[in-house]
Amino acid sequence: MQKRFNACVLLKGHGSLICDKETLFINANGNCSLSNAGQGDALSGMIAAFIAQGLNLLSALQFAVYIQGCAADDLVSSYGGYNGILATDIIVNARKILNKIYNIN
Repeated sequence: MQKRFNACVLLKGHGSLICDKETLFINANGNCSLSNAGQGDALSGMIAAFIAQGLNLLSALQFAVYIQGCAADDLVSSYGGYNGILATDIIVNARKILNKIYNIN
């Protein structure tokens, strides 16, 4: 698909794949809690927000997938399991993850 459309491609799933012309990236974090309704919408929103903040498309894809995975992993750890994690939970926790990365309290 990348070659046919000359585009960056994201295949969301366990070990999400992100590719451009030269490189294939595999995101290793995240878990099955990201397989419920709204998670793709949440991810799309994060990608758009990072692009709006000046990241190029490939970087925005990589960063958003990574942040979503970190948020999911953190929630599974704090909730004690995968069940019941909603897309809105991911978005709220993604904010916390970003603030830790940017060192904002």
